[in-house]
Amino acid sequence: MVCKVAFDYFTLGLVNLSLVIAAVFLIVASQAELKVAGYRTMRILANKKADLSVRGYMPTIHYTAMASSSARDIVRLFGPEKYHIILVIDESHRICGTLTETEVWEALPARGLYARMGDFIH
Repeated sequence: MVCKVAFDYFTLGLVNLSLVIAAVFLIVASQAELKVAGYRTMRILANKKADLSVRGYMPTIHYTAMASSSARDIVRLFGPEKYHIILVIDESHRICGTLTETEVWEALPARGLYARMGDFIH
């Protein structure tokens, strides 16, 4: 299909108006989605806490992070259907501490996304 559109444009000078409208729609929709992405994340977190409280259990994923890793890199790994636990280790690969997903989310406003995981322990 892309080849046909390109062929029509370059040989006949025709522009497919439907594709132009679809492209504009996709650009506007993606910009709107970016604006609400933060709210969606908070809603997912709130629902996850409620689900855990109601069910009493939830599948868990464990991650191991160096104390020097940024919180931003770890938070990107969080998904909506599982609870996350992070083991924080130092340079000699010894455990400094353990963080739950909730502890990380609650400390983020004070510490920021670029804080090191070791800062969340101390």
